[in-house]
Amino acid sequence: MALREQTESTGKFLHVQRGAICLKADKPTEGYEEITGEVDGAPYTTYVKKFAAVDGLITKIAWEVREHSGKTYRGLKITIKDKGENYILDLPFGKRQYDMFTKIAENIDYEKPVEFIAWQDKKDTRVTAFACKQDGKFVQWKYTREDMGDCPQPVKSEITGEWSFDAQREWL
Repeated sequence: MALREQTESTGKFLHVQRGAICLKADKPTEGYEEITGEVDGAPYTTYVKKFAAVDGLITKIAWEVREHSGKTYRGLKITIKDKGENYILDLPFGKRQYDMFTKIAENIDYEKPVEFIAWQDKKDTRVTAFACKQDGKFVQWKYTREDMGDCPQPVKSEITGEWSFDAQREWL
C-alpha cells in the first residue's frame, strides 16, 4: 500500500433530523434545502438534502467525544458501506435514534446489510421516527419494557416527575 494524500472526506456524514436522514452542507448546494434557526441565541444557516433511508453493511461503530464552541458532544458514529461508498451516520448520545440503536444493536447480524430509515412521526410532527431493517424486517429491540434483562429500568424523579434514562444509557 502506498501513501495517498487525503483530498476529500472518506465518508458522507448523515444526520437523523427533520423527518429524514440528511446530508448537510455549510454553503448553498444544488438539491439542498436552506434551513435557518437559532441555537443558544445565535442564528445559523445550514443546508440539508433529505433521504428516506440509507442501506449497506455496517463496517464500524465508534464512540466519539468532541468539543465545539465550548460544548461537549458525545455519540456513536456508524460507518455504513455500500458499493464503495462510505456513509457515517451520526447518532448523538441521549437522542431517540441513539437510544433505539443501542437497544437493537445486539440483534443485528453484522455480516448482512441493514437499512436505516427515518420519517416524520404521525403522532408528533416535531419528532423524527427512526428504525432499522434487516432482511426486509424491522430489527427487534433486545431490551423492552416487558423484558429489560440486565439493563436498568428508567427512574422517575419524585420531585420533577420526569423520567431519567441515565443509568440505562450508561449501561447500554
